[in-house]
Amino acid sequence: MKRLLLTGLTLLIACACASAHEVRPARLDVSEINEGAYLVRWKVPAMGDRRMAIEPIFAEGCSETGDRVEGHATGASVRTLSISCADGLAGTRITFFNLPSTMIDVLVQVTFLDGRYYTGLARPNSPYFDVPSRDSESSVFRSYLTLGVEHILFGWDHLLFVLGLLLLVTGPRKLVWAITGFTVAHSMTLALAMLDIIRVPGPPVEAVIALSIVALAVEAIRYRRSGIETLAIRAPWAVSMAIGLIHGLGFAGALNEYGLPAHARLVSLLGFNLGVEVGQLAFVGVLLALGAVARKIDARVLAPTQVAALWFIGVCGSFWLIERVVGFY
Repeated sequence: MKRLLLTGLTLLIACACASAHEVRPARLDVSEINEGAYLVRWKVPAMGDRRMAIEPIFAEGCSETGDRVEGHATGASVRTLSISCADGLAGTRITFFNLPSTMIDVLVQVTFLDGRYYTGLARPNSPYFDVPSRDSESSVFRSYLTLGVEHILFGWDHLLFVLGLLLLVTGPRKLVWAITGFTVAHSMTLALAMLDIIRVPGPPVEAVIALSIVALAVEAIRYRRSGIETLAIRAPWAVSMAIGLIHGLGFAGALNEYGLPAHARLVSLLGFNLGVEVGQLAFVGVLLALGAVARKIDARVLAPTQVAALWFIGVCGSFWLIERVVGFY
Protein backbone atom coordinates (compact mmCIF):
# COMPACT_ATOMS: atom_id res chain seq x y z
CA MET A 1 0.00 0.00 0.00
CA LYS A 2 2.79 2.38 0.96
CA ARG A 3 4.76 1.69 -2.24
CA LEU A 4 1.62 2.14 -4.33
CA LEU A 5 0.91 5.56 -2.83
CA LEU A 6 4.51 6.66 -3.22
CA THR A 7 4.61 5.49 -6.84
CA GLY A 8 1.37 7.27 -7.67
CA LEU A 9 2.58 10.50 -6.09
CA THR A 10 5.88 10.22 -7.93
CA LEU A 11 4.15 9.85 -11.29
CA LEU A 12 1.77 12.71 -10.58
CA ILE A 13 4.47 15.20 -9.71
CA ALA A 14 6.79 13.97 -12.45
CA CYS A 15 4.03 14.65 -14.97
CA ALA A 16 3.58 18.08 -13.42
CA CYS A 17 7.22 18.93 -14.08
CA ALA A 18 6.62 18.71 -17.79
CA SER A 19 3.35 20.61 -17.91
CA ALA A 20 3.59 23.89 -16.00
CA HIS A 21 1.76 26.66 -17.84
CA GLU A 22 1.14 24.61 -20.99
CA VAL A 23 -2.45 25.81 -21.32
CA ARG A 24 -2.49 29.09 -23.21
CA PRO A 25 -5.55 30.86 -24.56
CA ALA A 26 -6.35 32.12 -28.01
CA ARG A 27 -7.82 35.60 -28.36
CA LEU A 28 -10.04 37.28 -30.93
CA ASP A 29 -10.42 41.07 -30.88
CA VAL A 30 -12.89 42.66 -33.29
CA SER A 31 -13.24 46.46 -33.44
CA GLU A 32 -15.68 48.37 -35.64
CA ILE A 33 -13.79 51.14 -37.45
CA ASN A 34 -16.58 52.25 -39.79
CA GLU A 35 -20.19 51.20 -40.08
CA GLY A 36 -20.13 47.51 -41.02
CA ALA A 37 -16.31 47.51 -41.30
CA TYR A 38 -14.19 45.77 -38.65
CA LEU A 39 -10.53 45.34 -37.77
CA VAL A 40 -9.83 41.77 -36.62
CA ARG A 41 -6.83 40.67 -34.54
CA TRP A 42 -6.51 36.90 -34.14
CA LYS A 43 -3.91 35.53 -31.71
CA VAL A 44 -3.46 31.77 -31.44
CA PRO A 45 -0.83 29.63 -29.63
CA ALA A 46 2.12 28.57 -31.77
CA MET A 47 5.44 26.79 -31.46
CA GLY A 48 7.95 28.23 -33.87
CA ASP A 49 6.33 28.34 -37.30
CA ARG A 50 3.67 25.82 -36.33
CA ARG A 51 0.42 27.39 -35.16
CA MET A 52 -2.68 25.69 -33.82
CA ALA A 53 -5.14 25.05 -36.66
CA ILE A 54 -8.00 27.09 -35.22
CA GLU A 55 -9.81 29.66 -37.33
CA PRO A 56 -12.63 32.12 -36.58
CA ILE A 57 -15.55 31.85 -38.99
CA PHE A 58 -17.85 34.84 -39.21
CA ALA A 59 -21.49 34.86 -40.26
CA GLU A 60 -22.64 34.82 -43.86
CA GLY A 61 -22.50 38.29 -45.30
CA CYS A 62 -19.05 38.95 -43.81
CA SER A 63 -16.03 38.93 -46.10
CA GLU A 64 -12.38 39.91 -45.92
CA THR A 65 -11.32 43.26 -47.32
CA GLY A 66 -7.70 44.21 -47.88
CA ASP A 67 -4.59 42.16 -47.10
CA ARG A 68 -3.83 39.99 -44.09
CA VAL A 69 -0.85 40.86 -41.93
CA GLU A 70 0.90 37.91 -40.27
CA GLY A 71 3.13 38.32 -37.24
CA HIS A 72 4.45 36.59 -34.13
CA ALA A 73 4.40 37.21 -30.38
CA THR A 74 5.94 35.09 -27.62
CA GLY A 75 4.52 31.60 -28.10
CA ALA A 76 1.79 32.83 -30.44
CA SER A 77 0.93 33.61 -34.04
CA VAL A 78 -0.85 36.93 -34.64
CA ARG A 79 -2.94 37.76 -37.68
CA THR A 80 -4.53 41.12 -38.46
CA LEU A 81 -7.15 41.57 -41.15
CA SER A 82 -10.17 43.64 -42.09
CA ILE A 83 -13.67 42.33 -42.71
CA SER A 84 -16.90 43.87 -43.91
CA CYS A 85 -20.34 42.67 -42.78
CA ALA A 86 -23.34 43.91 -44.74
CA ASP A 87 -25.75 43.53 -41.81
CA GLY A 88 -23.20 44.07 -39.02
CA LEU A 89 -22.03 41.59 -36.38
CA ALA A 90 -24.71 42.24 -33.77
CA GLY A 91 -26.89 39.18 -33.26
CA THR A 92 -24.58 36.88 -35.26
CA ARG A 93 -22.49 33.88 -34.27
CA ILE A 94 -18.71 33.59 -34.56
CA THR A 95 -17.67 29.92 -34.86
CA PHE A 96 -14.16 28.59 -34.25
CA PHE A 97 -13.16 25.86 -36.68
CA ASN A 98 -11.32 22.89 -35.11
CA LEU A 99 -11.59 24.24 -31.55
CA PRO A 100 -13.30 21.01 -30.28
CA SER A 101 -10.13 19.05 -31.07
CA THR A 102 -8.04 21.24 -28.73
CA MET A 103 -7.92 21.87 -24.98
CA ILE A 104 -7.81 25.67 -25.06
CA ASP A 105 -10.32 28.48 -24.73
CA VAL A 106 -10.78 31.55 -26.91
CA LEU A 107 -11.40 34.92 -25.32
CA VAL A 108 -13.57 37.03 -27.63
CA GLN A 109 -13.98 40.78 -27.42
CA VAL A 110 -16.07 42.78 -29.88
CA THR A 111 -16.23 46.59 -29.72
CA PHE A 112 -18.65 48.76 -31.71
CA LEU A 113 -18.57 52.39 -32.77
CA ASP A 114 -21.47 53.34 -30.50
CA GLY A 115 -19.75 51.99 -27.38
CA ARG A 116 -21.41 48.58 -27.26
CA TYR A 117 -19.04 45.82 -26.26
CA TYR A 118 -19.15 42.05 -26.17
CA THR A 119 -16.83 39.83 -24.13
CA GLY A 120 -16.97 36.09 -23.56
CA LEU A 121 -15.35 32.68 -23.89
CA ALA A 122 -15.60 30.03 -26.58
CA ARG A 123 -14.64 26.55 -25.39
CA PRO A 124 -13.94 23.17 -27.01
CA ASN A 125 -17.37 21.92 -25.93
CA SER A 126 -19.06 25.12 -27.20
CA PRO A 127 -16.83 26.40 -30.02
CA TYR A 128 -18.76 29.56 -30.82
CA PHE A 129 -19.59 32.99 -29.52
CA ASP A 130 -23.01 34.54 -29.95
CA VAL A 131 -22.73 38.30 -30.19
CA PRO A 132 -25.46 39.75 -27.92
CA SER A 133 -26.94 43.22 -27.89
CA ARG A 134 -24.90 44.35 -24.87
CA ASP A 135 -22.51 42.57 -22.54
CA SER A 136 -23.04 43.16 -18.83
CA GLU A 137 -20.32 43.53 -16.21
CA SER A 138 -21.66 40.41 -14.50
CA SER A 139 -20.95 38.42 -17.64
CA VAL A 140 -17.38 39.76 -17.76
CA PHE A 141 -16.95 38.90 -14.07
CA ARG A 142 -18.10 35.29 -14.61
CA SER A 143 -15.80 34.84 -17.60
CA TYR A 144 -12.71 36.05 -15.74
CA LEU A 145 -13.65 34.14 -12.59
CA THR A 146 -13.60 30.96 -14.68
CA LEU A 147 -10.26 31.95 -16.22
CA GLY A 148 -8.76 32.42 -12.75
CA VAL A 149 -9.91 29.01 -11.55
CA GLU A 150 -8.58 27.32 -14.68
CA HIS A 151 -5.25 29.11 -14.47
CA ILE A 152 -4.48 28.03 -10.91
CA LEU A 153 -5.65 24.45 -11.46
CA PHE A 154 -3.47 24.09 -14.57
CA GLY A 155 -0.53 26.10 -13.18
CA TRP A 156 1.50 23.28 -11.64
CA ASP A 157 4.28 25.51 -10.36
CA HIS A 158 1.85 27.57 -8.25
CA LEU A 159 0.09 24.43 -7.03
CA LEU A 160 3.35 22.77 -6.00
CA PHE A 161 4.31 25.89 -4.08
CA VAL A 162 1.01 25.70 -2.18
CA LEU A 163 1.61 21.99 -1.57
CA GLY A 164 5.09 22.74 -0.25
CA LEU A 165 3.65 25.42 2.01
CA LEU A 166 1.22 22.92 3.50
CA LEU A 167 4.05 20.45 4.13
CA LEU A 168 6.25 23.12 5.69
CA VAL A 169 3.79 24.78 8.07
CA THR A 170 3.15 23.21 11.46
CA GLY A 171 -0.24 23.82 13.06
CA PRO A 172 -3.59 24.96 11.63
CA ARG A 173 -3.28 28.56 12.87
CA LYS A 174 0.09 29.05 11.18
CA LEU A 175 -1.33 27.47 8.02
CA VAL A 176 -4.24 29.93 7.93
CA TRP A 177 -1.87 32.87 8.36
CA ALA A 178 0.53 31.52 5.71
CA ILE A 179 -2.23 31.05 3.13
CA THR A 180 -3.67 34.48 3.99
CA GLY A 181 -0.27 36.14 3.59
CA PHE A 182 0.28 34.47 0.23
CA THR A 183 -3.18 35.54 -0.94
CA VAL A 184 -2.83 39.17 0.14
CA ALA A 185 0.63 39.50 -1.38
CA HIS A 186 -0.11 38.00 -4.80
CA SER A 187 -3.37 39.96 -5.01
CA MET A 188 -1.44 43.20 -4.51
CA THR A 189 1.20 42.62 -7.17
CA LEU A 190 -1.36 41.15 -9.60
CA ALA A 191 -3.43 44.35 -9.37
CA LEU A 192 -0.42 46.67 -9.55
CA ALA A 193 1.00 44.90 -12.61
CA MET A 194 -2.31 44.70 -14.51
CA LEU A 195 -3.04 48.39 -13.85
CA ASP A 196 0.45 49.27 -15.23
CA ILE A 197 1.62 50.71 -11.92
CA ILE A 198 4.61 48.35 -11.85
CA ARG A 199 6.28 46.55 -14.75
CA VAL A 200 8.59 43.57 -14.39
CA PRO A 201 9.83 41.38 -17.29
CA GLY A 202 8.18 37.96 -17.37
CA PRO A 203 11.19 35.58 -17.72
CA PRO A 204 12.97 36.69 -14.49
CA VAL A 205 9.68 36.45 -12.60
CA GLU A 206 9.09 32.88 -13.79
CA ALA A 207 12.66 31.93 -12.82
CA VAL A 208 12.27 33.39 -9.32
CA ILE A 209 8.97 31.51 -8.91
CA ALA A 210 10.82 28.27 -9.67
CA LEU A 211 13.57 29.25 -7.23
CA SER A 212 10.97 29.87 -4.51
CA ILE A 213 9.65 26.34 -5.00
CA VAL A 214 13.15 24.88 -4.59
CA ALA A 215 13.84 27.00 -1.49
CA LEU A 216 10.55 25.97 0.11
CA ALA A 217 11.26 22.27 -0.46
CA VAL A 218 14.79 22.61 0.94
CA GLU A 219 13.54 24.38 4.08
CA ALA A 220 10.88 21.73 4.73
CA ILE A 221 13.29 18.81 4.22
CA ARG A 222 15.94 20.44 6.44
CA TYR A 223 13.42 20.98 9.24
CA ARG A 224 12.24 17.37 9.08
CA ARG A 225 15.85 16.16 9.32
CA SER A 226 17.28 18.51 11.95
CA GLY A 227 14.28 19.97 13.75
CA ILE A 228 15.93 23.42 13.65
CA GLU A 229 13.31 26.15 13.36
CA THR A 230 14.26 28.78 10.79
CA LEU A 231 12.27 31.91 9.95
CA ALA A 232 10.19 29.90 7.49
CA ILE A 233 9.08 27.62 10.33
CA ARG A 234 8.63 30.28 13.01
CA ALA A 235 6.87 32.87 10.82
CA PRO A 236 5.68 31.16 7.62
CA TRP A 237 3.28 34.02 6.93
CA ALA A 238 6.23 36.40 6.41
CA VAL A 239 7.93 34.03 3.97
CA SER A 240 4.72 33.20 2.10
CA MET A 241 3.89 36.89 1.82
CA ALA A 242 7.32 37.76 0.42
CA ILE A 243 7.15 34.96 -2.12
CA GLY A 244 3.50 35.74 -2.87
CA LEU A 245 4.58 39.12 -4.22
CA ILE A 246 6.55 37.31 -6.93
CA HIS A 247 3.81 34.81 -7.68
CA GLY A 248 1.37 37.69 -8.17
CA LEU A 249 3.59 38.98 -10.98
CA GLY A 250 3.44 35.49 -12.48
CA PHE A 251 -0.38 35.58 -12.36
CA ALA A 252 -0.25 38.97 -14.06
CA GLY A 253 1.87 37.52 -16.86
CA ALA A 254 -0.77 34.85 -17.44
CA LEU A 255 -3.61 37.37 -17.33
CA ASN A 256 -1.79 39.49 -19.91
CA GLU A 257 -2.39 36.63 -22.34
CA TYR A 258 -6.10 37.46 -22.10
CA GLY A 259 -5.91 41.17 -21.42
CA LEU A 260 -8.46 43.25 -19.53
CA PRO A 261 -11.48 44.68 -21.37
CA ALA A 262 -11.19 48.46 -21.33
CA HIS A 263 -14.77 48.94 -20.20
CA ALA A 264 -14.51 46.61 -17.18
CA ARG A 265 -10.88 46.47 -16.08
CA LEU A 266 -11.53 46.38 -12.34
CA VAL A 267 -14.43 43.93 -12.63
CA SER A 268 -12.41 41.50 -14.76
CA LEU A 269 -9.34 41.85 -12.49
CA LEU A 270 -11.47 41.13 -9.42
CA GLY A 271 -13.07 38.14 -11.14
CA PHE A 272 -9.72 36.64 -12.16
CA ASN A 273 -8.20 37.14 -8.71
CA LEU A 274 -11.20 35.57 -6.96
CA GLY A 275 -11.02 32.68 -9.43
CA VAL A 276 -7.39 32.10 -8.45
CA GLU A 277 -8.43 32.04 -4.79
CA VAL A 278 -11.31 29.64 -5.42
CA GLY A 279 -8.99 27.25 -7.28
CA GLN A 280 -6.31 27.57 -4.61
CA LEU A 281 -8.70 26.90 -1.73
CA ALA A 282 -10.22 23.95 -3.58
CA PHE A 283 -6.72 22.48 -4.00
CA VAL A 284 -5.92 23.00 -0.30
CA GLY A 285 -9.23 21.38 0.65
CA VAL A 286 -8.51 18.31 -1.46
CA LEU A 287 -5.02 17.95 0.04
CA LEU A 288 -6.30 18.23 3.60
CA ALA A 289 -9.01 15.66 2.86
CA LEU A 290 -6.46 13.24 1.37
CA GLY A 291 -4.25 13.69 4.43
CA ALA A 292 -7.16 12.90 6.74
CA VAL A 293 -7.99 9.77 4.73
CA ALA A 294 -4.35 8.63 4.78
CA ARG A 295 -4.24 9.00 8.57
CA LYS A 296 -7.29 6.80 8.95
CA ILE A 297 -6.01 4.12 6.55
CA ASP A 298 -2.42 3.96 7.81
CA ALA A 299 -0.85 6.96 9.56
CA ARG A 300 2.62 5.45 9.05
CA VAL A 301 2.45 6.07 5.31
CA LEU A 302 1.89 9.81 5.73
CA ALA A 303 5.41 10.88 6.79
CA PRO A 304 7.36 9.05 4.03
CA THR A 305 4.83 10.19 1.44
CA GLN A 306 5.27 13.80 2.53
CA VAL A 307 9.06 13.51 2.34
CA ALA A 308 8.80 11.99 -1.14
CA ALA A 309 6.50 14.84 -2.17
CA LEU A 310 8.98 17.43 -0.92
CA TRP A 311 11.83 15.83 -2.85
CA PHE A 312 9.82 15.83 -6.06
CA ILE A 313 8.69 19.40 -5.46
CA GLY A 314 12.36 20.32 -5.22
CA VAL A 315 13.20 18.35 -8.36
CA CYS A 316 10.40 19.98 -10.34
CA GLY A 317 11.40 23.44 -9.10
CA SER A 318 15.02 22.80 -10.08
CA PHE A 319 13.95 21.61 -13.53
CA TRP A 320 11.83 24.73 -14.10
CA LEU A 321 14.58 26.99 -12.76
CA ILE A 322 17.17 25.61 -15.19
CA GLU A 323 14.69 25.63 -18.06
CA ARG A 324 13.67 29.24 -17.46
CA VAL A 325 17.19 30.56 -16.90
CA VAL A 326 18.40 28.83 -20.07
CA GLY A 327 15.41 30.36 -21.84
CA PHE A 328 16.85 33.84 -21.22
CA TYR A 329 19.55 33.20 -23.79
